[in-house]
Amino acid sequence: MPAAPKRRVAPADLRLRRAREATNEPARETPPEAKPAAFVPRRVTRPVLAGVVPGQPQAVVHRAADLAYTLNVKLICVYVDITSYLAEELDDGPVDDDEATSAGIQEHLGNTLNGTGIRWSFRTLSGDPARTLGQFAESADASFIVVGTRELGLGIRLEQLLVGSVALDLTHLQHRPVLVIPLPAKPPRMPDSEWVTAFLVATVAVLLTREGRSRDLVSISNRHHT
Repeated sequence: MPAAPKRRVAPADLRLRRAREATNEPARETPPEAKPAAFVPRRVTRPVLAGVVPGQPQAVVHRAADLAYTLNVKLICVYVDITSYLAEELDDGPVDDDEATSAGIQEHLGNTLNGTGIRWSFRTLSGDPARTLGQFAESADASFIVVGTRELGLGIRLEQLLVGSVALDLTHLQHRPVLVIPLPAKPPRMPDSEWVTAFLVATVAVLLTREGRSRDLVSISNRHHT
């Protein structure tokens, strides 16, 4: 006797059957939403990094030392020499006496910090100031970066046009907190004729920089300072 043909289930009946089977299944529990972890303050144990430059007012080192002393951590003072960085870029040799400049800064820091009970060290690096400080802060695992505002003056404004503001760039190039120490503006001390010369040099330097003629810029800068 031939087998009876299988009954084809209509799509509508198949959906109904599946719906009935689903009603017999236990309800699936929705997992609870994960709550954000509660904030737990941590004691700062990493060093404080201070950016220093020649002739800088003591306020920057003093405030950095205050912070390191309060946190009971080491203070690392770093001088970034942009002139040697430019010389290496152009392969023209050193622009000024880097060792004498670094020695002068270290002696000044020693006179300020020795005997205070603060653990401190000094490093001289070369490169773009903001990027170099950010990279060194990463390698040293610094907790804070302390820098000062630049004292107003034509030379400082020219430098800001060429390399930008160190404090501002640090806030964009790395993730560590940046403490900016405001410094007072110095009154101009040059005669009017020298201000005119300096202004012309700054104008030509900015134009040369925009045209990519950095070698001519260093040459003009050296002649202006001699």
